[in-house]
Amino acid sequence: MISEQQKQALFVEIHKAIEEATVLAIERFSLGQEADLAYPPNGGLTEKEKSELTKLSINSNQKSALRKIIADAASYPIFRFLTLLDGVSDPEGYEGDWPGFTLQSKDDNFEDSDTFLHDDMDSAYWEWRKIRPSSDWKLDNLDDERA
Repeated sequence: MISEQQKQALFVEIHKAIEEATVLAIERFSLGQEADLAYPPNGGLTEKEKSELTKLSINSNQKSALRKIIADAASYPIFRFLTLLDGVSDPEGYEGDWPGFTLQSKDDNFEDSDTFLHDDMDSAYWEWRKIRPSSDWKLDNLDDERA
C-alpha cells in the first residue's frame, strides 16, 4: 500500500506538473514558439491553427487568466481518474461492478513485461475517438475516414 509520505510526494508532483505545463503552454504561445503537443497521438496544430495563433497578442492579465483556465483543465482528468481509482464513480458505459483500485508498490513478482499504464494511454485514445460523441472539431489530425 502507498504510504502517506509517498502519497504526499505523488500529489505534490502532480500539482507541480500541472503548473509546469500551464507555464510552458503560455510561454510557447506568447513567444510564438512551435507547439510540440504530446497529446493526443497524431495531434499537433494544423497550419491554419498556427497561422491564427500568431495573430493573437495577450497581455499579462490575459496570460494569468489563461494559466488558471489551463491549470483547471489539466487538473480535471487527474481528479476524475482519482475518483475512478477510489471507486466513488464509475466509468460511463462500463458494464459490471467497478470496485475501485489501490496503489501499491511493485514487489518481486513484478515482471518487466507487465503493462505500464502510461504506455497504454495513447492506444486508449483511439478507443475514445471511436465512441466520442460527434462534434465539429477533434484534438487529433487523423482524417475521419481512417478513424
